[in-house]
Amino acid sequence: MWNIINNYLKSIAITFGYNILYFFSYCQIKYNIFRNKLISNVSQNEILLVELYDSFSNQIKNKKITDLKNDKYDCMIITKNNGSKPSDKMVVYQTLPSEIKWNNVKYKFLSLIVMIEDMEDTYNINLYNKLENYYVVGNVIDKNFIKYYLAKYYKLNINENYSYSWQLIDENIKVIICPMDKKIILLENNYEIK
Repeated sequence: MWNIINNYLKSIAITFGYNILYFFSYCQIKYNIFRNKLISNVSQNEILLVELYDSFSNQIKNKKITDLKNDKYDCMIITKNNGSKPSDKMVVYQTLPSEIKWNNVKYKFLSLIVMIEDMEDTYNINLYNKLENYYVVGNVIDKNFIKYYLAKYYKLNINENYSYSWQLIDENIKVIICPMDKKIILLENNYEIK
């Protein structure tokens, strides 16, 4: 009697173990398919690196795109190394896109300044320099990106209590001042403010 029960329990345990192994393999295959689609349009000499910014802890974590798991973040910056040209930086929110297209915008702002009210300071947000290029179609410049930028380049951690606004001077010398709840969406030939 005990032999029958023992054999029955062993068969259930073995079946359960195989099902767990199958499920793990299935998830790994699906993840690899997703990852390969994501980086399929990147040539061999391009390197994709990721910066994850969490505004709650004011931390920027650096990772390779292939090492992403279920990380929590407020802003993700994907960097494509372009060799001697400035590295393109794509701003991503919520989930990774299924395909990355590295199209640069055809204009540049004359100035983008963040003004923090309590500190009476202004900070220049430089979207393009000889090392980095944030002028990628689809990038969104919003409060999470600004917090990331100020933490990375100015070592300034802004919490939710701060109030700030930003001032944009576009290539047509149009001056726009907006509160922190507005965002700039970079389009190929223009930009939107929402």
